[in-house]
Amino acid sequence: MLIWDGEDGMRPASLAATALAGVLLLMAGCTSVSKKEYKLGQNAQALQDYETALIHYERALKADPTNPQYKIGVAQMRFNAAAAQVANMFDSVHGGVTGAPKVPQPAFL
Repeated sequence: MLIWDGEDGMRPASLAATALAGVLLLMAGCTSVSKKEYKLGQNAQALQDYETALIHYERALKADPTNPQYKIGVAQMRFNAAAAQVANMFDSVHGGVTGAPKVPQPAFL
């Protein structure tokens, strides 16, 4: 191992350890952000606020792009948000007649 005492007095090994610690902290922060956003999405979904739920699920997915649960949440909320918009358009065209179908909720979410 090379010993380097530059202006900051740090050695290459300590620089690598510091960089690794920083990366690990960032990754841990992303996980907590994604979990928080996912929970906010679940809360909005329970209130049938699908557009807000979609925003939170997309944020969770952005923070943790490999999480399949977040991918499913985004896909489901895109469907629910679109179905809700169609239902609202149907009701407005037909004078408030509530003939639009209810948006089904999957059991696994």
